[in-house]
Amino acid sequence: MPDSTPLIYLITGEPFLCEQKARKLMDSFSNSSAVSIIRYFADETKPEELLGELTSFPLFASKQIVHIKRIELLTKDAKNSLLKYIGCPNDFTLLILEGGSFDGRDEFFRILSAKCKVINYTAKDKPSLASLIKQKIEASHKRIEPDALRLLEERSGDDLFLLDNAVDNLILYGGEKEVLDSDMVRRVTEEFLSFDNFELTDSLLGKNPDKALRVFRHLLERRSSTKGDAIGMVIGMINWQLRKLLDRRGGQFPRETVEGAIARLFQLDFDITRGIVQPTEGLEAMIVELATSKQGIVDSR
Repeated sequence: MPDSTPLIYLITGEPFLCEQKARKLMDSFSNSSAVSIIRYFADETKPEELLGELTSFPLFASKQIVHIKRIELLTKDAKNSLLKYIGCPNDFTLLILEGGSFDGRDEFFRILSAKCKVINYTAKDKPSLASLIKQKIEASHKRIEPDALRLLEERSGDDLFLLDNAVDNLILYGGEKEVLDSDMVRRVTEEFLSFDNFELTDSLLGKNPDKALRVFRHLLERRSSTKGDAIGMVIGMINWQLRKLLDRRGGQFPRETVEGAIARLFQLDFDITRGIVQPTEGLEAMIVELATSKQGIVDSR
C-alpha cells in the first residue's frame, strides 16, 4: 500500500457492507504478498492478547491484518489496550475495527474517530436484493432470467450474506452458460440445503473430525463429477449452511462457535484466491482445525 493509505479503519453500520469493505481492504493491503490475518470477536478478546498481536511482528509474513468485530462489546481494559496501540501504531499492521452504530459522545469512539479512517454505512446504503444479484451476474458476463431472479430472492430471504453467497455459487454452477435459469437456481439452493451439507456442518461444529472429513470427501467427489469449481461449490455450501444456523434462535451450537467457523472459512477462501494454499489440502486442514478447536476466536496463523 502507498504510505499515504490509512492503516487503521473504523467501519460501522450495515453488517453486509461492513464485511464487503473489510474484504476489499484486506485484498488491497495484501497485494499478493504474504500476510497474516487474525480475526477477533470483541466480546471474547483478552486485552493482553490483543495488544500482543497488534505489536508483534508476524513470524511467517511481512505484514499482518488484525480484524476486530463487534468493537462496541470490548471491555474497558481491551479498549485501553486498543487506544494504547492506536496512539503509536506500527507500519506492518492493517487494523480493521468493525461494529454497529455507536454514540458519538462516547469518549472511546470519539478518540477512535479522530485517529481512524471512519466509514459508516446506513440503511440507505444497503443495496436491494435485485440490484445485488444483477450487479454480480453482469460482472461475470452472464444474465439471469426474470423467473430465476424471483426464485433466488425468495429462497435467500432478506439476508444479503446468503444471497451474495448464492449468486457466487450460481455463477460457478452455470459454468460457460451465459443465461442462468430457474432450474439452475433450484438445483443450487437445494444442494445447499441437502442432508449431506447439514451432516458436514453438524460434524464440524459437533467436533467430529473423522466424520466431517468423510462427508467432505463424498461431497467433493460428487461435485467433481459436474462442471464448475468443485472446491468453490463446497465452500459455498458450508458458508450457506453456517449462515442459516446463525438465523436460528436457541440452536444446538453457540453463536460464537458458528461465527468462528464462518471467519475461518472466510480466511481460507481469501488464501485460496490469492494462491497461498492448495484448495483441497487447505479445506481438509480447515475442517480438521474447526472440528477439533475449542474456541470461537480465529487466528489464521
